[in-house]
Amino acid sequence: MTLPFEPQPLSVLRARLVDALAAPVDVLRVLAGYDVDPGLQRQHVLDCEDGLRLIVSVDRLPDDTVQVHLSASIHYPSPVWDTMARYPLRARQRFVAQAEQRWRDLGGSPLTFASFSPGKGVPHWVGPWEGPTSWPNIRC
Repeated sequence: MTLPFEPQPLSVLRARLVDALAAPVDVLRVLAGYDVDPGLQRQHVLDCEDGLRLIVSVDRLPDDTVQVHLSASIHYPSPVWDTMARYPLRARQRFVAQAEQRWRDLGGSPLTFASFSPGKGVPHWVGPWEGPTSWPNIRC
């Protein structure tokens, strides 16, 4: 199950990023089924006009560390999907680069690429979170 794709202009997404980063998500509670996955909560889902979907959360890990978590996917049909279909040999690299650029466009601080998830191949990035003041480009 996924949320319907509801694209918004970059300026609106930038303002909504504050809500996505407002409160940590307890990863263990999500995995146990007690809390709803961020990908199913509108405040964490940022749909871009070109078809890119970013899911953003601040995750509290089992060892009590807190980190920013970003994942990305592509809506079909969309301009991003069309571009990926035209260049299949470089699609994955283009997709990662596009998602990273969109993150920077939103004002996000640098994150580290973590991995592609097994199965669907969704890219994931993580980075430190020390509260809103640690990210000068995001106004909380």
